[in-house]
Amino acid sequence: MSYNLIRPFLFKKDPEEAHELTLEILKKVHGSIKLKKIMKAQGYNEETAVSSLRNLKSIIADELWKNSNIVDALNYLENCLPDDDVEYTPCHTDLHKDNWLLSNQGKLFLVDWEHSILCDPAIDISFVLYRYIPQSDWNEWLEIYGQEPTIKYRNRLKWYITLQSMIMIVWYHEKKQLSEMNSWLVFLDSVFNDFI
Repeated sequence: MSYNLIRPFLFKKDPEEAHELTLEILKKVHGSIKLKKIMKAQGYNEETAVSSLRNLKSIIADELWKNSNIVDALNYLENCLPDDDVEYTPCHTDLHKDNWLLSNQGKLFLVDWEHSILCDPAIDISFVLYRYIPQSDWNEWLEIYGQEPTIKYRNRLKWYITLQSMIMIVWYHEKKQLSEMNSWLVFLDSVFNDFI
């Protein structure tokens, strides 16, 4: 698989090798029965799409409700909830580039598990695809991961990246980092206008 976009945190790696490493780690995390048992023993509950949306709505500042893009995104989230017919797995939920570390030996690590949850793995997959993988490579990427790239699944990915974008907008708004918040608003707009 050729990649037009190289993630900067893996600049020492060939893009194809970098993406293969990413796929391996995500498959390992999402498929880990041991990690799931540990998380359940530590009191982690399964986070459904409904509960995620409810939690999001509870933290949105009044000021943000005045933004039509945010209201449109929330309406989309409410009206297009994905089915809960998936197995909830360990999910990192913060796959930002700074949370991937490449050792001097070429081993890739996923760090900062502070926001991990038991959830639909589409929450992690959507972030990686929308933020780092050219859309033209999504079907092949999903097939290698082991997920059939159906329209229904692509809609699930869109729902979860919309949710995550909204969480980032709220977070940066709370931190008064308006430049970052606006970057996420622009990205959210691209989710609806530039992606299939």
